[in-house]
Amino acid sequence: MVSTLKKPVTRKVGWWAAGIIGLYAIVGFLVLPPVARHVALQELPKALHREVSIESIRFNPFTLALRVNGFGVKEKESTNLFVGFDELLVDFQLASIFRRAPVLREVRLQAPKVKIFRNQDGSYNFSDLIEQPSPEPPEPAAKGAPPRFSLNNIQIFDGQVDFDDHLAAARHEVREINVAVPFLSNLPYAADLYIEPSFRAVVDGSPVVLAGKTKPFRDSLESTVEIDIDHLDIPRFLAYVPAKLSFKIPSGLLDTKVTASFMRQKDRPPTLTLSGRVTLEKFAVTELDDRPLVTLPLVAVRVDAAEVFAQRFHIGHVLVQDPELQVRRDRAGKINLLSVGVEGEAKKGASDGKEAAGSGKKGDFNLELTELKVAGATIRVSDEMPDKPFRTDIEVLNLTISRFSFPQTKPAAVALDFRTSAGESFSHAGTVLVEPLSAEGTVELSNFRIPAYAPYYYPFILFEVKEGLFNLSTRYSLAKTPDGLGATISGLQSSVSSLQLRKQGEGTDFVRIPEIAVKNGEVDLGKRTVVVEEFLAKNGAIAVKREKDGSIDLTKLVAPPGSKAEETPRAEETRPWTFTVKKVTVDRYAVSFADETPADLVKVQAEPVQVVVEN
Repeated sequence: MVSTLKKPVTRKVGWWAAGIIGLYAIVGFLVLPPVARHVALQELPKALHREVSIESIRFNPFTLALRVNGFGVKEKESTNLFVGFDELLVDFQLASIFRRAPVLREVRLQAPKVKIFRNQDGSYNFSDLIEQPSPEPPEPAAKGAPPRFSLNNIQIFDGQVDFDDHLAAARHEVREINVAVPFLSNLPYAADLYIEPSFRAVVDGSPVVLAGKTKPFRDSLESTVEIDIDHLDIPRFLAYVPAKLSFKIPSGLLDTKVTASFMRQKDRPPTLTLSGRVTLEKFAVTELDDRPLVTLPLVAVRVDAAEVFAQRFHIGHVLVQDPELQVRRDRAGKINLLSVGVEGEAKKGASDGKEAAGSGKKGDFNLELTELKVAGATIRVSDEMPDKPFRTDIEVLNLTISRFSFPQTKPAAVALDFRTSAGESFSHAGTVLVEPLSAEGTVELSNFRIPAYAPYYYPFILFEVKEGLFNLSTRYSLAKTPDGLGATISGLQSSVSSLQLRKQGEGTDFVRIPEIAVKNGEVDLGKRTVVVEEFLAKNGAIAVKREKDGSIDLTKLVAPPGSKAEETPRAEETRPWTFTVKKVTVDRYAVSFADETPADLVKVQAEPVQVVVEN
């Protein structure tokens, strides 16, 4: 009898369950989607002040998967698309119920499209949405635990953004936007799981890739992100620099392959460490009138570890390949490179710099540079300020700085060499310590043409240097002392060859000396002493003339008082210099003397003249 009683009850429960499940299915499959679509099409246009379209909304009440297809928002008072996507999938999990927090198995957005434009007045096509008055904010709630959630497999496929900038007359396109965040959660069971975010897109034709791992909701906030940028065109984005620049950048490509690591631990300051490679290619800077300033075909930087918050930077290698620099000084003394910067900010920057220098803590900044190498540089120099303009090209300049650090504990090695378009050459090898200042090394100059530098010395003399090559090699040492800067020169070897001097307005040389040499010179700036082992001059010819007024012409070869040579104020009196020449040799000279004071010109020729003076 009991079993017979159960059958109707069981049947009734079964029918009720079937009815509830059927009703749940009908509401979920057939009622909820059109109602949601209808409400969205009624409310969204009111909130956005734009036409909204939704192709379809589908919901599976058993898998809790929601799909929205063909969503689009038109431009205000236009039929053009503003924002839209092909499909949005939000897949809920039943765990959302008993965890009392949204738990999503998957969030997938397919082919989103965004079109943005900036008007001539600086406003955007979405400015009216931002400027809408918002309701009064509610009273802040008591601080408690943050909202809990678990979002899984967040993905964006094949997105695109178009930006038309009518103000800057530029257009930017971002294509093939793909974003993947496999896991993002602050629920206890998932907080120790790594998520692996990634971002890929093509920005104005340049691929950009970001990928990494993170624990964003733990106390440590451990995060690593790979930043991979390929040939980003820098000039396309200069229009958005919030300052007026006093220069142009017509070209420049940026490549990066950098890892950014962030960590925040309890009772410790947060750390942000960058490492990797940054490359700049085909970078050029010009003046506003398009005259070239700097050209950098290649700059490659290897960052070993840059701790941004701690201001500790360890740079591995920096290579600057084949740069070209234009250095110009105009008639007013203005140097072109000093005008490069942000217009109107020079004074402000200097003031801010002084304040920062006064308020900063010494030792906060730390830099270690393994090697800086400049290879094959060219510097084109043009100086219009002297009465006679000066021009030269410094070519094939190579500079290597090794083991540099700041603050410094050991000297850095510095090697520099170059040649000029006139065939001159310079080389330096030594070490430098910035603080306290000290340096030592060797310097060599070869075949420097003395006449080429006439614009800087001719105001001080009344004759011309028609020919003359200068050579020098020496060791040097300098160091900052309590009394000032101490410097010594040792092993000095210097020579002038093919020297020809001619008075202004005359057609013949009054001095011709094939060879002048200084051997084994020693100079001590602190002691104010000069010691020369030997001064040698060979095969020279000197013409001396006494003019009709009785004066000797050689006494009139220096600019008279009141000329430019006398404009520099004299330094205060100090201990006089002491000069010692251990041996002077004048060999096979010809000396001619002409006297114009008698009625008939008198000429005397003496050769060969040989003089040796010791000590």
